[in-house]
Amino acid sequence: MMRVALIGYHSCPFSLLGSEYAGGMSVYLKELCQALSRQGEVSVDLYTRVINPACCGPKRVFPRVEVIHLDDGPPRVLPPSQLIQNYSQFSQKLIDFLQHTGRTYDIIFTHYWLSGLIGYQLKLKKGWPLVHSFHTVAKEKTKNLRRREPSFRSRAEDFITRVAEGIVCHSPEEKAILQRDFDLRSAKIGVVPPGINQELFFPGRTDIYQRELNFSSEDRVLLYVGRLVPEKGLPLLFRALVLLREFQPVLFSRLKVVVIGGGTKREFDQNKSARELVSLVQDLHLERRVFFLGSRPYEKLRNYYCGAEGLILPSYYESFGLVAVEALACGVPVIVPRLGVFPRLITPGKNGLLFQPGEVNDLHAKIVNFLQTRKTFWPPGRISHEITRNLSWEKTARRIFLFLQKINGRRSELKTRFQHDGRPQHRQNLPPLPFP
Repeated sequence: MMRVALIGYHSCPFSLLGSEYAGGMSVYLKELCQALSRQGEVSVDLYTRVINPACCGPKRVFPRVEVIHLDDGPPRVLPPSQLIQNYSQFSQKLIDFLQHTGRTYDIIFTHYWLSGLIGYQLKLKKGWPLVHSFHTVAKEKTKNLRRREPSFRSRAEDFITRVAEGIVCHSPEEKAILQRDFDLRSAKIGVVPPGINQELFFPGRTDIYQRELNFSSEDRVLLYVGRLVPEKGLPLLFRALVLLREFQPVLFSRLKVVVIGGGTKREFDQNKSARELVSLVQDLHLERRVFFLGSRPYEKLRNYYCGAEGLILPSYYESFGLVAVEALACGVPVIVPRLGVFPRLITPGKNGLLFQPGEVNDLHAKIVNFLQTRKTFWPPGRISHEITRNLSWEKTARRIFLFLQKINGRRSELKTRFQHDGRPQHRQNLPPLPFP
């Protein structure tokens, strides 16, 4: 039985999705843990911070999987800029917990850069090998958003690539980015795509918008699902709607755009980005076309996918785009940027359309194209089959297990800048953390 210490520091994967720091990575961790629990060859303890005072300490969530909430400060969602001040405190809480309970592990598996720093502190203390998954990287966000990420994040990510025994990424496209940006050897990287929960996401039309929002059956619904943050590009979508109103008023008059994300009503009202988006919709006089629903339980998202004509992601940056895969599994075509895996997953005019990231005129043109040609797309069953035939969480979990097993067994030739011969280095020779 392989014992894995999985660290997802900044956001609990069992919290409501769509809030400012709970998105695709939270889905990934929850689904991966559940699939790993069915492998029968691995046990997982998932360490995360307390963001709800009602959730503290260990809790068994699946067979052989516990989630352990550790207190490191205010019990609420905090931005990474504030968490960088707290991560050492969390690391010490984790080490104290291990000493108190006597828990030991074979390998550390961390997610997102803050967790990677915590995992490295655990590696320093215990000597267990470290495997990391970035999910997003600062250099790529800076390039696509034309807005610099904090320098400490870039330094941390560079550091993690040098001290981790293995890196897990989600696609060949992401692997190429990591090799280019961090000069990583190919053998150090494991490419394992996320899965899709086919028990939750499958075709079947619903009338959720007629029932919940009193839409007409003649209304044409485009759905957005995700966090309400700048890199998701919602202002770009709203400006494209203005062009639609000006140049295709008949199409515009029947269109409704539904936005799911932003957390609970209280979280939505306190979310600066959400408030700015609502204000922008009002300034552009789109209140009768754009509807903010806040977050919805993950288990109920299928109803919203299947009730829409299509999913639209106006993002500037996507590392994988799990919501697009969920929509496709429901047989719903997508309008997505020409980024990452999307050109490989999308057959234009059949299961979706691709637009040039950040180009409002191209996004407007693709929306028009989509609305005018929607009936010529593949039927829902084929759209779903094309994506689900290769993706499942069981396949993902098995490949993750085998990669972790390879790292743990020292059967690979993985090397880091601090492991020139590929063998585990003595803890006394490991480099210090780049932050206090």
